Amino acid sequence: MKKPLFIAIFQLLAFSISAQCHNSVSACTSAVSIVMKDGTLFSWGNTYSRTFGDGIIKENLLIPTKIGADNDWKFVSTGELDSWGIKTDGTLWHAGAYSYSSKDIDTAFTQIGIEKDWKNINAENRVAIKTDGTLWVFDITSNSLFKQIGTDKDWEKTVSHFGTLAIKSDSTLWNLNYSNGSKSQIGNSKWLMVSNFYDSFYGLQSNHTAWYGSTNNPNQLIQIDSENNWKFITYGFGVKTDGSLWNIRSNTPSIRIGLENDWTEVYYNEFMMQLAIKNNGDIYTWGSGVQGDGSATVSHNQPNKILAPCVITETELEETSNLMDDIYPIPATDVLYIKSSPEVVVLTDMYGKTTMLKGNGSYQTEDLAKGLYILSYINGDEKKSQKIEIQ
Repeated sequence: MKKPLFIAIFQLLAFSISAQCHNSVSACTSAVSIVMKDGTLFSWGNTYSRTFGDGIIKENLLIPTKIGADNDWKFVSTGELDSWGIKTDGTLWHAGAYSYSSKDIDTAFTQIGIEKDWKNINAENRVAIKTDGTLWVFDITSNSLFKQIGTDKDWEKTVSHFGTLAIKSDSTLWNLNYSNGSKSQIGNSKWLMVSNFYDSFYGLQSNHTAWYGSTNNPNQLIQIDSENNWKFITYGFGVKTDGSLWNIRSNTPSIRIGLENDWTEVYYNEFMMQLAIKNNGDIYTWGSGVQGDGSATVSHNQPNKILAPCVITETELEETSNLMDDIYPIPATDVLYIKSSPEVVVLTDMYGKTTMLKGNGSYQTEDLAKGLYILSYINGDEKKSQKIEIQ
């Protein structure tokens, strides 16, 4: 029996390749920076210095915008003043203003020093960790712009939003004094992640319980909902192990956001914009401010999908089936032919954008951009895919 066309379309769109697209996500203050899995950088939002490292001074980036041509980024953190990034070779880079009074603005990313041992950095508090586990803080009076905090060599990650919290390699949580290097441990638990806003924080412990605390009363932690099924926590929001998304608070029951069960991550933004990612790599934002949907003024009460890029790697391309005997010519130019004559085919480009083509054995491709695609279609009850090139 022939499958109805609308069912075929639905199955193809669900089948078209949509893998996790991002190596790292930084959502701080009023800006978002995402390093794609091919090493390219995309950003949106606004910063005090009005630049994201693309060489341009501009008030806002209203949609996810590719920054430069480099494809060797490992992690980029964008804060209120500027952006700091680490490349795959361990070098440290900066874009934006060094201070609110500084007239020296790096409009394009500029390398800081010659060291190749940087592991991660936080643009909000300008605290970084090197590969040897040492902790460093921004110091404009230093020749290297950073000075070491203490002598410990077991730091793993720092916490954003103007905080003084950091996690060690043994998963213990510490409150730091950047000026004199002193530190105090918060509780005796093991922490997977912590997200703070000034002196208050939410965190996820190794037993998957969620907690609220304050650096002013570090020994008075409050558990969220008395459950142990959390997998991702940010300030005021969380994702459970069943993929549900929640608004969490320290003194009231958590409130579920929507009914979907395919969320993987959620990030808090100081200026009331939230960002969440689904397991297929789709990005959603809600709240107010620049959300990446093309507007600086429109607010959303519920997660709203934005058109963020999703890169398909060469490895994924090579994992597709070999259907060369059914598809011709390859490379295609104006028309693509498929011997089995599916009613609908879906082409997915290198950034995850899908295009649906209708036909009965021949499919017009003259309006498509040149490049590599994944072609997907259904032959009977069997789903097929093939890497093709359009010239």
